[in-house]
Amino acid sequence: MDNSHTPARLIIPVSDGTIAALDADSGVLIWQLNAPPVSVGQQVELIATPVVIHDKLVVSYQSVDKCVRNDHRLAVIDLQAAQRDTRFPVLSFAAERPTSDKKSTVKFNPPTTFSHAALKHIAWPSSTNGLVYAAFGNAGDIQPFHGWLFEVDLDTWQRDGTAHAIRSVLLTTPEVDCPSKTEFCTQEMVCGGGS
Repeated sequence: MDNSHTPARLIIPVSDGTIAALDADSGVLIWQLNAPPVSVGQQVELIATPVVIHDKLVVSYQSVDKCVRNDHRLAVIDLQAAQRDTRFPVLSFAAERPTSDKKSTVKFNPPTTFSHAALKHIAWPSSTNGLVYAAFGNAGDIQPFHGWLFEVDLDTWQRDGTAHAIRSVLLTTPEVDCPSKTEFCTQEMVCGGGS
């Protein structure tokens, strides 16, 4: 719900990447736009619940090419202007963290990563926009199956672009090798996890 306007508007994120604003009383469409894919022709999946911060809507979504997720992205919608806020360039999630034995690394792997968690906003002292947390797990428990939590500094993102916007990354399952015998490893209770 966006109460910054009169009358109030309902903000509706749709799984195909459409974001629409409806008049809260009448249900009439006021505006709509689409989350931008990595390249033309790709599908967009918007599954994670967005978060409203002042007059902005922050959305996490995935670009899909031939049924394979190839990129997980974060974008900011300016609710006043009814368009993507270009002061926040679209951010692609990427990370690499040490394994539990410190002998190797685990990379954030878009095809086996899925986000269906709600984005969380935290106000931060001396920050205008605060921090946003985005969590990722796996859609089908298919290896590699890891949990990730990204902390995004909105002020840094707006001021400096995407290079330093991700302030911190937590890998919840740093196992490097999960010797599962079935396609869905959680049936064996071997390893894997989510955030």
